[in-house]
Amino acid sequence: MLRCAEERLKEKSAGGHHHRTGDSAERLVQKLEVHQIELQMQNAELRRTREELELSRNKYAELYDFAPIGYFTFDSCGVIREVNLAGAKLLGRERRLLANQPFRSFIVGAEGKELFARHLESVLQRQGMQRCEVSLTGKDGRVVHGQFQSITVDAGESTDGYILSSVVDGTVGKQLETEIQEAREYAENIVETVHKPLVVLDSGLKILTANQSFYDIFKVTPEETIGYFIYDLGNRQWDIPKLRILFEDILPNDTVINGFEVDHVFLEIGRKIILLNARQIYRKNIGSHIILLAMEDITERKHLDQVLQEKNVELENARSVAEKTNLAKSDFLANMSHELRTPLNSIIGFSEVLQDQLFGPINEKQQEYVNNILTSGRHLLSLINDILDLSKVESGNMELETSPFLLRDLLDTSMMMLREKALKGGIGLHLDLAPEADVCIVADQRKLKQILFNLLSNAVKFTRAAGAVNLCAVRDGDFIEISVADTGIGIREEDIQKLFKAFAQLESVYTKGFEGTGLGLALTRQMVELHGGRIWVRSEFGTGSRFSFTIPLTQATAPETPAILPASVPGNGITVLLIEDDPLTLATLENALLSKGYRALRAGSGKEGLEMAQHNSPDLIVLDLMMPGINGFEVADRLRKDIATANVPILVLTAMDLSAADRARLAGKVWRIEGKGTLSTHDFLILVESAVVRTYIINHRS
Repeated sequence: MLRCAEERLKEKSAGGHHHRTGDSAERLVQKLEVHQIELQMQNAELRRTREELELSRNKYAELYDFAPIGYFTFDSCGVIREVNLAGAKLLGRERRLLANQPFRSFIVGAEGKELFARHLESVLQRQGMQRCEVSLTGKDGRVVHGQFQSITVDAGESTDGYILSSVVDGTVGKQLETEIQEAREYAENIVETVHKPLVVLDSGLKILTANQSFYDIFKVTPEETIGYFIYDLGNRQWDIPKLRILFEDILPNDTVINGFEVDHVFLEIGRKIILLNARQIYRKNIGSHIILLAMEDITERKHLDQVLQEKNVELENARSVAEKTNLAKSDFLANMSHELRTPLNSIIGFSEVLQDQLFGPINEKQQEYVNNILTSGRHLLSLINDILDLSKVESGNMELETSPFLLRDLLDTSMMMLREKALKGGIGLHLDLAPEADVCIVADQRKLKQILFNLLSNAVKFTRAAGAVNLCAVRDGDFIEISVADTGIGIREEDIQKLFKAFAQLESVYTKGFEGTGLGLALTRQMVELHGGRIWVRSEFGTGSRFSFTIPLTQATAPETPAILPASVPGNGITVLLIEDDPLTLATLENALLSKGYRALRAGSGKEGLEMAQHNSPDLIVLDLMMPGINGFEVADRLRKDIATANVPILVLTAMDLSAADRARLAGKVWRIEGKGTLSTHDFLILVESAVVRTYIINHRS
């Protein structure tokens, strides 16, 4: 700039150097002109700087006024000198009304005012940026949580400095912080109430918190746990290989882990088997996650499981042995049933033939002996049947064969069986059937008849002459209650509990002069309970007894109408094939059939029976099951497969105690199944006539 001024002065003085007399005055003029030019240029620079300052100040004012954060300028006493728009909005007042107002008037509570005063003091003491939080009164009395950051600003030597503060509305943040704290306390309370060990880890596998159960079970303290790497717990006792697999291999790929088992020996507490359940909980708002780890000590349970497994193996072995024993027992019972009942059936059958004098008259003495043989045979067969039936019940092999029938018919039949014996002893038999009990029930008719026979026969046996036995039936909801009351010798109170035990007979005061094995009532109770009922007794010694039992009642159904024998079906010409390996049984059945005019064919084996069936076209086949060679089951199979014999009715007469599987094998192949010894000659002939009628009806329909 000076160089430019000198050049201009040189141009003006060009050619004037030869005037030496005015040199000094000219030099002075030149200097004054140079200074003038310099002042002009300095003034121009000052104007430009002033304009830049003004522009900068305006920009600062705009930033200050329109900043989203509240800005306050305070003097040393906390009086507002200046406030921006955000600060005025924070307090809910107009900006122009806030100037020269003491800020403490907007602070809630004496504690807050004192806190703000200390804040200003620390700022004025040049302690750098200072922070504080106070509650302020906002618009309409709303409380605002103000978060302050303040610093001093120098104003020059002539005046004191001032304080510049930024204020943020932290109300929402404070509420969130309070809610988070409450939620944390709530969650921690829940964690503490859990009786299983529970720990919370951060993403770096450091423990954030643990419940009391964790400390108690693993013998550690919070000081030894919180903030520690989980593998470092308890002098690195938790550095377990399977735990590392869970955290480092499985959990990164699966956010939910259930039932992860860890078996480890801890120095303080010994061997523990721990079941772990883990959850990864992601926190998107802060970009991290926590791990919730629940533990269950299953050491004792595992031990019990092992013991239980060992016991189960023992039980399975015992069950296998019991099944084999039971199977052997069943085989023995089946053989005994056949071997005992078969000769007895022959004795009873031939006795009935002699009693009926089918082959000629017998004298009175002979009649007495035959009656004794028949009575003894039937009694012996009854005892054998009781023993075998009781064994079946106790081994679980007895099953119900239910069918619908009229209760009245069953009661009448049961009374009829004992009526003759009662009359001979001068004992009255009476039936009292309530109208609501005169219905059709569903039960095992044969077993219910046996129950009634046992109770009625005992009542008749233990009742003196001129006494009475009453059979009563009433309905009790879905059950039928049947009672047998007598006026007999009665039972002492202390002896009642012995009544229903097998082979348990009361003392001689009851049994003197009375036969019996003590099986009847035990078997009766078993059969009642098999029906789903119960049995009990009330008795007074010397006066009489009352035995009562219940059985379930089902929806009454109309009984099947029994077939009526047409008069046009004669005995002559009807052929009955007997397939039986026991010659005596064959002879008994043959004599009964011949007495009624039937044609009887005898086959002593299964093979012979099949051949005779093919060549003789019988109208009825009577089949035994236990035979050497081809047994009765196989004979029935072959007969049904042969076109010539497929429609011939088969009546099975067997001494076997058939299982459910045996009956299922015969189902659809035989007409009826009856036990040897349960049929009298008369009953057998009635069955034969029923089969004949069935064949007659089928043939006439076709």
